[in-house]
Amino acid sequence: MSNKKVLIATGGSGGHIIPALAIAKELKDENVTVEFIGAGGIFTHLVEKQGFVFHNIKAFKYNNRGIFGKIKALVFTYLSVIGALLQMRKIQPDFVLGMGSYASIATVFAARIMGVNCAIHEQNVKPGRTNKILMHFADKIFLSFEETKQFLGDKINAKNEIIVAGCPVEQKVLDAQSIERDEDGKFRILVLGGSQGARILSDVVPQALITLPEEIKKDLVVVQQTRPEDLNRVKDIYEEYNINCELETYFEDVPTKTRQTNLVIARSGAGTVCETAVLGRTAIFVPLLLADGHQMENARILTDKNASFILETGRFTPSNLAYEVLRLAENPEILKTMERNSKTAIDQSRTAAGTISKEILEDLKG
Repeated sequence: MSNKKVLIATGGSGGHIIPALAIAKELKDENVTVEFIGAGGIFTHLVEKQGFVFHNIKAFKYNNRGIFGKIKALVFTYLSVIGALLQMRKIQPDFVLGMGSYASIATVFAARIMGVNCAIHEQNVKPGRTNKILMHFADKIFLSFEETKQFLGDKINAKNEIIVAGCPVEQKVLDAQSIERDEDGKFRILVLGGSQGARILSDVVPQALITLPEEIKKDLVVVQQTRPEDLNRVKDIYEEYNINCELETYFEDVPTKTRQTNLVIARSGAGTVCETAVLGRTAIFVPLLLADGHQMENARILTDKNASFILETGRFTPSNLAYEVLRLAENPEILKTMERNSKTAIDQSRTAAGTISKEILEDLKG
């Protein structure tokens, strides 16, 4: 299929780009040319670093509430579609995959105008605004979770082919499954704030850990991702209380660090939830408060299977977090049970990239 080309539309966040890259690599292995299109962002360099072309288009965020909001939405959508059409006439894709984001609206609409088959992938349990719209236009709808179907309602029609494929994870995540944790008496905590960091984790986690009993603190190893502006402040707290720590604004080797950890403390984007489960680790999730509540629904996928915990923002205090960490550190059998549950909770994500790639290949053959 060396003469076939797939165009993937993504947002600029790691939550869109990382699963998209996993799919792109599977297609590339089948000699399909894959290119990306989107409005750019701080993680688009990952696409080019992996050897894929990234095309920039204008994609407007909009609020469609009220008459003026609806008018603006129509105007911005029209302009975005025109931009996508101009790009796609040069690219000439044989198939379009939308991963969500405003750029996907323009690209999928342009694909429909050009008569190009298209699909969308919804990473989260609860579909976002973009994919709710695009479900009416896509030939195939790939879902990460079976539970998403309860939110589809009238979005499903006779033309839709709905496939619960899982949320694609990178090959390095799959490779990391074989890494054994160092059982040296240390209690390792990995703190992740999502692809762009989270101030609440920098504020709460250090203040919680410094209150732990000395016999626990002396064995703690904290590996924490922070925003650049938080790094020195957090580091000073850990050093003052002699807590062994490793702090960075971005970790290249998150899968390895996840396998080495006893406990993850993180936001609950779909990618983080699925990677945590694939790697068989337990997390305390702190869902980002968003209007649609999709991070809460993501976190429940594991908590409902006794594989992780949720501390909502209002309950995510130093005292509550310290209580949970101490309970887990003193009861390793609880963690072991939850790790076993986690490992089998989201099996389909291990094969998601391959599943989606095969479906696209079938379409290209047709």
